[in-house]
Amino acid sequence: MNAPFSNLYLALHQHLIDKIPELKYLARDIGQLNLTKPSLLYPATLIDFDRFKFENLSENVQTASGNVVLKIVVLNDGVEVKSTPDEWRQKSLSGFELEQKVHTALQGFQPEGFGMLNRCSTNTIPRKDNLHVREVIYSIAFEDYSCRPGFQMTPYRLNLQSDMQV
Repeated sequence: MNAPFSNLYLALHQHLIDKIPELKYLARDIGQLNLTKPSLLYPATLIDFDRFKFENLSENVQTASGNVVLKIVVLNDGVEVKSTPDEWRQKSLSGFELEQKVHTALQGFQPEGFGMLNRCSTNTIPRKDNLHVREVIYSIAFEDYSCRPGFQMTPYRLNLQSDMQV
């Protein structure tokens, strides 16, 4: 792959598969959550890239910095009230536990050819269905040599050894 975003996506995908085997669905965010009934397996994580800025260096090389945006999706098992049994209350927190696992896997992770990931923010995305969605944003930077004369990108090798739907 010659596109830096393709290589970054593949590296993140493989790293999350390796570190968080309980993920049932891991894919690019192409608007799956905009559907009335998203056809995902849960728990799920969607990956996207946002707000990248580029600056020219020399010989068609650019620096890039922006955000890796993850949406962590779990089924919301109901409303928690004062009388909710502790077992159910703990189960209702599974999304935060998964978010922490994702963060532990990604904070400081440095895919080959890229800078380290650093968490910038988290946010809950309100929904009217039974999905709990947390958006976690990481900053990253890299130098893009893809337009430099004579440059050839070393492709990232994906190692799929999982039952996860991709």
